[in-house]
Formats: sequence, structure tokens, C-alpha cells
Amino acid sequence: MRSVFHTTCLVLSLSACGGNQTSTTDTPSPTTPQKSSATSSSSTSTSTTTTTSVPAFTDIQNDILNVSCVNCHTAFSSYDGISMYVVAGDSASSSLYTMITSGRMPQGGTALSTDLQDKLKAWIDAGAKND
Repeated sequence: MRSVFHTTCLVLSLSACGGNQTSTTDTPSPTTPQKSSATSSSSTSTSTTTTTSVPAFTDIQNDILNVSCVNCHTAFSSYDGISMYVVAGDSASSSLYTMITSGRMPQGGTALSTDLQDKLKAWIDAGAKND
């Protein structure tokens, strides 16, 4: 199971790299910067926001797992402990995400805020990397 997860992460990572190389080698790059320069504030803001909005695993661990999960689910203290509950790139199929958003978890604890749920979703949908 871990092997499949790690292979999936590797494929997703390599796909992302390949996609960036293809975009970089396209010949219309002189036109793109001119258009980007005209709208540089909105393009830069959108680009920065997208990059910034994908949290690292340490953010997920510190803000969600250590606060709301580890007291009952000690295995969630490590990346390997949660990897079987996460489908990298697909939050809707990840039991960790669906249990939290359905309100079933954390049992007996305070439900996660929408912001924390969105943070978890962004991390999973971005490939659930251990960074």
C-alpha cells in the first residue's frame, strides 16, 4: 500500500515537472511576459496565493493532527501513520478528509474550522507531500 502511495506521489511530482518544462519550452514566451507585465499585479498575486495556499505536511501536523487527532490516533503523529488514510491528489476519496468534513471526527472534540478543513483539502489535493 505504501509502495503504491509513494509511486503515486512520484508520478504526480514528475508529471508536474514535465508540465512546467513543456510550458517553458513553448515559443510564445515573449508574448506571455508582455501580457503578464500588463497585468503583473493580478497575475503575481494569483500565482503567489496559489503557491502559498498549499501547506506543507508540518503545517498539517502542527495545526490539525497534533491538536485534534493524536490524542486518540497516536499513529497520526507521523506522515507514515496518516498516509494510509490519504489519497494523494484526491481529498474526496481520502478517509481522513471525509471523516473530518462529515463531522464524525474528531469524536468528542471541537470540529475543525472551515479554514483548517480547507488547509487539509489543499494539502491532499496538491499531492499530500511529506515536506
